[in-house]
Amino acid sequence: MSRGDAWLLLTTAQLRCRDTNLTLDLARDLHRVGRAIQNAVCAPDDQNLHQIAESGWDPASETALASGEHT
Repeated sequence: MSRGDAWLLLTTAQLRCRDTNLTLDLARDLHRVGRAIQNAVCAPDDQNLHQIAESGWDPASETALASGEHT
C-alpha cells in the first residue's frame, strides 16, 4: 500500500471515530487500526507529520473551509 493510501485510511478512521452512531466496539476497532496505520506512516523522527496526524484524533482541531464547511 502506498503511503498516500495509508494516510487516506488513517484520516478516514479518525473522522469515522467521531460518528456518534458508531457502536463502542467499532469505534475502538477503528481507533486501534487508525493508530497502527499512523505508526506505520509517521516516522519517529518526523515530529511535524506526527503532530499533524495526532491532531486528526481531536475534533477541536478541525478547520473551516472558505465555504464554511468543516474539513
